[in-house]
Amino acid sequence: MSLLLKTAERLIAASEAKAKELGCNVTTCVVDNAGFIVETRRMDGTRPLTAYIAHSKAYTAAIMKRPAKDLIHWAEGEPVYFNSVAQMGHVAIVATFGGMPVRPAQDIIGGIGVSGGTPEQDQQCAEAALLAIDAPWQK
Repeated sequence: MSLLLKTAERLIAASEAKAKELGCNVTTCVVDNAGFIVETRRMDGTRPLTAYIAHSKAYTAAIMKRPAKDLIHWAEGEPVYFNSVAQMGHVAIVATFGGMPVRPAQDIIGGIGVSGGTPEQDQQCAEAALLAIDAPWQK
């Protein structure tokens, strides 16, 4: 199963709806399971750098096959090693909130990254997007 454009559009729409509810503007990026962009959209008024941050969050979730926030303990515990690994791919790997794998069935088909709000707001937007496609993250 691959991540289709129509799925990316649904994820982004749900992320933006949650951002509006929270009173923030975000960029949402959706990547396939290899970390390549399927779609990115930046809400009006969102800082430009958020597009790169959202891509890194989505890439991290897709490539590492886990929420980006789950890497925080690794980054804190082994910062030198983490920083070395974080630069190995074609996009930086980050340990933060707002990056989630997309897994509507058994396999991870991509990742979603959200940037622009607080870390907690970014995470809420990503989780709301996954709920919108009936793919809440469960280990």
